[in-house]
Amino acid sequence: MLRQYNVVLYWPSSLTAIPTGLAPAQINAWVRERAAAGVPMYELDRTALAALKPDLVLTQDLCRVCALPAGTVEDAGRAIGTDAAVLSLDPRCLSDVFFDIEAVAKAAGAAAVADRLAGVPLRAIDSATYVVQAGPGLVDGIEALAWAFHPDAVPPPPPGRIASAG
Repeated sequence: MLRQYNVVLYWPSSLTAIPTGLAPAQINAWVRERAAAGVPMYELDRTALAALKPDLVLTQDLCRVCALPAGTVEDAGRAIGTDAAVLSLDPRCLSDVFFDIEAVAKAAGAAAVADRLAGVPLRAIDSATYVVQAGPGLVDGIEALAWAFHPDAVPPPPPGRIASAG
């Protein structure tokens, strides 16, 4: 039986500090200037965080442009006196995404559903990897396409997202 969990999502009044109306190249320039100056891309509203009284805060450290670093969230938690767990999700390949799903389920007290959420897809990936790596002729005509780069990513996304299957 699945337990029901109350999930509260906090969306700040402004979802971005990036000035509106910029072309992608201008956004990249804006981000690069802030990064070079050591100016954070985001500010954590500690008052709002304290009011939420979270048990668990999810963030990531792969891209400092995409979200607050885990250390910033942990520092804010200590400053407001919360004992909320901070879980940084940093997947570098497809399997890591499912391992992160398991980690979130366990951190949220839902370890019983972790296998259904992540274990089944992981076993499917293992099976697909076996078929692809089994040798020429077993599977014909499989191709994978990926963006060479993501125009808004600083730095570009990690390489090898598709290569895990061979």
